[in-house]
Amino acid sequence: KDSTVAPELDGLAQHEIEDCKKAFEKFDKHKNGLVDVHEIPQVMRALGWDVSFDEVRMIMGEVDDLENESHVTFLQFMSLLQQQKGMGHDPMPGGSVLVVTHVGRVDVLLSLLMASKSLDFPKIGGILLTDGSRRSLSQEVLDILANNFLRVPVLTIPLDTFEATQRIHGLHGLAPRLLPTSSIKLRATQEIFDHNVCRDFLNAIIRGKDVRHEVTSRHFLYHIAQIAKHNNQHIVLPEGEDGRVVQAAAELLDRHLCNITILGNIDQVLALAADRGVDISRANIINPPDSPHFEAFVTELLEQRGKKGMTEAVARKLLSEDFTWYGVMMMQLGMCDGMVSGACHTTADTMRPALQIIKTSPGTSLVSSVMFMLLPERVFLFGDCAIN
Repeated sequence: KDSTVAPELDGLAQHEIEDCKKAFEKFDKHKNGLVDVHEIPQVMRALGWDVSFDEVRMIMGEVDDLENESHVTFLQFMSLLQQQKGMGHDPMPGGSVLVVTHVGRVDVLLSLLMASKSLDFPKIGGILLTDGSRRSLSQEVLDILANNFLRVPVLTIPLDTFEATQRIHGLHGLAPRLLPTSSIKLRATQEIFDHNVCRDFLNAIIRGKDVRHEVTSRHFLYHIAQIAKHNNQHIVLPEGEDGRVVQAAAELLDRHLCNITILGNIDQVLALAADRGVDISRANIINPPDSPHFEAFVTELLEQRGKKGMTEAVARKLLSEDFTWYGVMMMQLGMCDGMVSGACHTTADTMRPALQIIKTSPGTSLVSSVMFMLLPERVFLFGDCAIN
C-alpha cells in the first residue's frame, strides 16, 4: 500500500508514512488530493515540525517544480518533508511539544487543558514550570495538577523562563531559530527594541563619527516601516481581486503602516481574504461601479480628457472595468495619498491613467522611475528601468 511513497522519505517506517497521509488528508478540504500551500504549515505542525508559511515557501523554492505552486499533492508534500529533513530540521520527538511557562500562569495551563481536546492541537509531551517549586504553586495550579487533567508530566525549576529556554536549546548545541523569513519574530524584536532603547542616546553616540556602512535590506525595510508608521498615509490598491494584493493589504493593516482602500468586487475580495486566512476588516473596500462617487468621477474624467476625444461611454467603461483609473481619480480629487499597482497590470497600463489625469509637475517634461533591488547585505537603486 502506497509503495510509491516510501522512497520519498528515507528512514521513515510505514506507520510514519501513514501518519503523514492522515495529516495531509485532514486538510484536503475538497477531497481532490490537493492541499493549499497556506495549509501546509498546519499539516507539518500536526506531524511535529514547527514551521511558518514563510519557511514553507523557502523550502518549496528548493524543490523542483514547486516554487510557484498554489496547491501540492501528497507526493509533493512528501518531497517537502524530505527537503526539510535534508536541511537538518527534525520533527519534535514523537510529534509532541514541551511547554515552558511561568509557575504563576494559571491561564496558560487552563488554555492548554482546553486546547488539548482539539485534534488539530499539537500533542503535549510535558510541562516545565519556571521560577518556582511545589511550595510556590498556587492552589489553582495544584488543583489542575492534582486531578491530572492534562495527563502529562509536570516539572518545576527555579530558573526564569528565558534562562530555562536557553538551556533547553543548548542541550543539543542548538540556538533559538531566527531566520530571515521569520517575519513575526523579527517584527516582535524590532518592537521590543523600539520600546526599550533610547534612540536619541544611540544617535548621539553615532553622530560625528565618519563611518561609512552599507545599508542591509532588513535595515532598509525597517527604516521605511518606521517612516510609514509615523506619517500615516491613505493608500488605494486597485487590484483587489488579486489574492496577493489582499494578503499584502492585511499585513500593512496588521502592522499599522497605513490606511488602506481596496478596489474590487466586495464579495470576491472578502472571499480571497477568507481563503488566505487574513483579516482585512479595517480596510475600506469599494466596488467602483457601485460607489456614490462614480458619477462625479465620470464628470471629472470628461473634463480632463474630453478635449482629447474621450466620450462619456468610454469614461464609464474605464472607471467601471479598469479600477486603476478609479484609483487615479481618487488621487486627483485628494481622496487618498497614493496608489500601489502593477501586480497584474503592465507598467504602461499602470502609468497611463496617472500621466493623462494627474500629469507631471509644472515645468517638468520628462518622467523616469527607480527600482530598489534588495539583496541580503546591500540595497541597490536602479534608475530608468521601467520608464525613461
